[in-house]
Amino acid sequence: MNRAVLVVALLAGCEPFDFDFDLDFRGGTSGELGRATFGYSEGCDKGLLLPYCDLDRGYAVLRGGSAVIDVWADVPLTRLAVRSGDASVLEVANTASYPNENLHVRVVGNAVGSAPLELYDGDKLFDRVWVSVEDATRIELDPDQLVVGGTVQSFLATAYAADGRTLFGRGVIAFYADDRPTLEPTADDLANFVGTDLVVVTTPVAPGTAYVLAASLDALVTSTAIDIVDLSAVDHIELLSSGVSDAKAGILFAPFSADSRYVRGAHCMPGVDAAFAVTLELHPAGPVPKFFVGDHVAVSSVEHGDATVTCTIGAVTASTALTF
Repeated sequence: MNRAVLVVALLAGCEPFDFDFDLDFRGGTSGELGRATFGYSEGCDKGLLLPYCDLDRGYAVLRGGSAVIDVWADVPLTRLAVRSGDASVLEVANTASYPNENLHVRVVGNAVGSAPLELYDGDKLFDRVWVSVEDATRIELDPDQLVVGGTVQSFLATAYAADGRTLFGRGVIAFYADDRPTLEPTADDLANFVGTDLVVVTTPVAPGTAYVLAASLDALVTSTAIDIVDLSAVDHIELLSSGVSDAKAGILFAPFSADSRYVRGAHCMPGVDAAFAVTLELHPAGPVPKFFVGDHVAVSSVEHGDATVTCTIGAVTASTALTF
């Protein structure tokens, strides 16, 4: 288990932390005129720091796919219009405001090449950035899956260009299991996955089932073997605690097999041993891949003393001590 992943998870997802940064950690690419910043968002949530992928390094739009580019600037974005300088290469499908007050621009890659994505303030060019559209030369699926049977899980596919760039663009990759199409379209607002597209499926119930998921894009095909298990596959639970701050604490519990593989779909049964009232709130890991793994337990108390918080999965229990 990479504990750095759990550290990022605590910073990003646990309630005791409230951040108010004056610095801009979003990442992204500055426009040619320096008035706006552009960044891939859907498929590129890398966590608390730099959640947007640059348009000019390492990434491009998949031909035929639908990608999202967020735009932010130090002016009211509602007065800006978004256009493509060459719709035959890159088409602007729609724009919308976003909860963090960015412009949320959905584009479609129509042909291989480059095209400017332009912002206009009235009839004047406000800023622009060049966007590349590429064909995929290979696709990859999440490898080495260990999943509790009968749970709803998502599986991520990533397409790459010939030069190794990651390609964003949903709706192009087809997924199959047992030679049958498996997926229903997933909601456009799913976040916290890093890759091209994903499918959400309910895994077979019986442990030991050999479940093979495949993905295809034009002539490209790849597959991954998914080991279906039950809760007895959990050998140990790793945890990381934020410690107590302002009468609150956050704890991540992540289940692993004997060979140190993360067991997806194995959820924590939280408990507490304390001589005073302690509130526990479980936030189980969802089906969409994130930049962290495990269940998050939020702990709080207005009283003072020592408490032991536990997580039980099957026959395995992990615990940590907190002082309020």
